[in-house]
Amino acid sequence: MKIKFYKIADVIDKLTRIDDRWRTDSDLGTQIEAFEKVVNFSITDNVSFQHGVAHVGVDYRLGNEPTFGRSMVDAWSAFEHVLMHLGDKKVRWLRDIVDEDILENCVSFGSPHSNFVARLSLGYSLNSGSMQLIPEADDLPFMPKIRFGDGGYGHEVDRAGYSEGQWDLSYSDGGDIVRLIPPLGKTGQLTKDYLVLSCVPNMGSSVTREHFRAKRDLAQLARADLAERDTPEYRKKRDALIRMRDRKAPLSTLIVGGLHGPGTAAAKHIFTSPERLKRLSDALRDHDVAGRPWQALYEVGNVERRTVDGVLRDVPVPESIKLAKVCVLDER
Repeated sequence: MKIKFYKIADVIDKLTRIDDRWRTDSDLGTQIEAFEKVVNFSITDNVSFQHGVAHVGVDYRLGNEPTFGRSMVDAWSAFEHVLMHLGDKKVRWLRDIVDEDILENCVSFGSPHSNFVARLSLGYSLNSGSMQLIPEADDLPFMPKIRFGDGGYGHEVDRAGYSEGQWDLSYSDGGDIVRLIPPLGKTGQLTKDYLVLSCVPNMGSSVTREHFRAKRDLAQLARADLAERDTPEYRKKRDALIRMRDRKAPLSTLIVGGLHGPGTAAAKHIFTSPERLKRLSDALRDHDVAGRPWQALYEVGNVERRTVDGVLRDVPVPESIKLAKVCVLDER
């Protein structure tokens, strides 16, 4: 099945300069360097940005445009801030649903409940209903350690006339399964939320799938008995798989996915803060990530309902955002 997603922008050429006239509290070059320390790929060289389109709030059968929610706007804004100052001909801005192979590294906004790229790359079926998650991890080269659950319906997350599941997360801690469910206040609004950052192989890319398929088939081929390995047919098949494995390096995706809007919006406060980015980078170094896939769990300890730009929203309290867990993912 092809993947549908809403593409926000492409960086289509390698960038060789930074607009030195632009300054904020932190230098643009420093911000780019901080981004790239944690995502394992260049965000300024052949990368795409997108968000999910499988959302219960939008009926695409009627031809409606996908809603780029305010929380995703918050998360995207940290990247947009950088891209807007990189040169007019380097960034291609899009606002289209596309149905195609993803042939570049990407940053994707939204949990697997609403995001097809996240579903594939974190091991969920594309064939499930809107926002429903069905595990399907057979072809994943790395198994996620922080998992999204299906949740139940009944928690109203905005004023658009629909209710969204009270989603949950789970992870293993010393053999015990820890389950995290954002609590609700007396009026049914969120008081806490969670964000998961997943930097994993981009399984929405045929390049990535071909690489790991060849790698898996080579491992299986190596288990043949000695007599079979000493044949021209074996060597021909082996060499073809090696060429396929080495043709192109697998591509990566950074998935920015909160359980609800406040969790996703919290990413803005992480990616625009040199201190928070350094804390994440240091934690990844301490866990000896060294280019391997990883996941990071953030707890948004306090969610408040406020009017922002004339709209009533549940938003994260920045001071309550804490890095709770970092996981390095091992190859299967």
